[in-house]
Amino acid sequence: MRRPVVLLMLWMAVGPVWAAAPVEPERRNAVVRAVERAGPAIVNISTTRIVRPQVDPFFEFRDKFFDDVFRDFFGRHSRTFVQNSLGSGVVISRDGYILTNAHVVMRATKVRVTLWDKQQFDAKLINVDPEHDLALLKIEPKTTLTVVPIGTSADLMIGETAIAIGNPFGLENSVTTGVISAKNRSIKASGREVFRGLLQTDAAINPGNSGGALLNIKGDLIGVNTAIQAGAEGIGFAIPVDAALRSACDLLDYRVLKRIRIGVQASKAKTGVIITKVEPKTPAAKGGLKVGDQIVSVGGKPVAEEFCFRRLIVEHKPGDTVVFGVRRRGRAVAVKVKLERIPEPSPRGLAKKKLGIDVQDITADLANALGLQEKSGVLISGVEQSGPAGAAGLRRSDALVYVGRARLTTVRGLGPLLKDLKAGSRLPVIIVRNRTLYRAVVTSR
Repeated sequence: MRRPVVLLMLWMAVGPVWAAAPVEPERRNAVVRAVERAGPAIVNISTTRIVRPQVDPFFEFRDKFFDDVFRDFFGRHSRTFVQNSLGSGVVISRDGYILTNAHVVMRATKVRVTLWDKQQFDAKLINVDPEHDLALLKIEPKTTLTVVPIGTSADLMIGETAIAIGNPFGLENSVTTGVISAKNRSIKASGREVFRGLLQTDAAINPGNSGGALLNIKGDLIGVNTAIQAGAEGIGFAIPVDAALRSACDLLDYRVLKRIRIGVQASKAKTGVIITKVEPKTPAAKGGLKVGDQIVSVGGKPVAEEFCFRRLIVEHKPGDTVVFGVRRRGRAVAVKVKLERIPEPSPRGLAKKKLGIDVQDITADLANALGLQEKSGVLISGVEQSGPAGAAGLRRSDALVYVGRARLTTVRGLGPLLKDLKAGSRLPVIIVRNRTLYRAVVTSR
């Protein structure tokens, strides 16, 4: 009677074999070919988290999603225990960048990635975008990885085949099929929208599929699985791949991660990226880059698209001289650019000028007074009632925990986030007030 369970455990130990032994040609249908093509680029993610139990009298009033994601901010007990969870991810670069859901990794103290061939790596969390539930990880493989084929969500059709690959309930590399049921769906919690613009599919998605791939019949990535409809069968949601890749580029912002200044704005091209603006007196202008240049290589390495361009810049540091290979009016040109460090802006001055708030670092004493489990962060110590933050409902003694897509740990971190914020820009923030989480949107002045 126990033999089927033993066989299942053996299958899990061996792992998937995407390139199966030869079979009759008619059995290797389009779904099989799609899985064989994309399967090696789907990874399993296991996380470890140190949890401190808590008593929160405001629990029933808080949005369930944010309660689950940000529970770490609250607590008064010292007893701890270890919590493990599972998720999925997709490899988007051969050198080890992986895209997954924010809720899979953002509370973790350790993240472990397992490839389809059972290789395991500790992963570094590069950046997180809680507003769109996406996160970027990096592992250091010894060989180049298989990258998921990238499709587009712009031309998806209702009813076309959808294939989900992930790690549901810890069952590694599971494949389910269905169709695209709807586009531009929203997930609601506590009567309001939490995520917008999602794909709906009836391909079975379960806990553990989060961060995994939604593929089309060709095996191209068309979405990142993110959520299910509680209490319903056949209703799952995925972040469209076009939106996910835009977020991935934002997460790999060399200006924030490495404080690198180049001075160009670029947009995607068929190959590489096209320069749409060159700022005066910047490294790009001094080096001779021009509007209309098509950047096809950085430091001798080819640029396929915008994420690749940013990935190659992040490999460098301020002060490095980098050769940009460009195509200019049909001919190849090599342009040397010396990267500069972005000057540190005054974060307190920017917060006052653009948001109308005074800020200070959270000390251990302040954290205890506020009931925060975190012993660092940013406290709003003053608010102009007629200013942008006051109009958005922010108050004195609120703790700023997220600004845009960045987790704040010190006032200094506000500088690069606010430096390029234009008047009239809408800036999402997440605050803690009286052990309750709130989201607000502040319109910069």
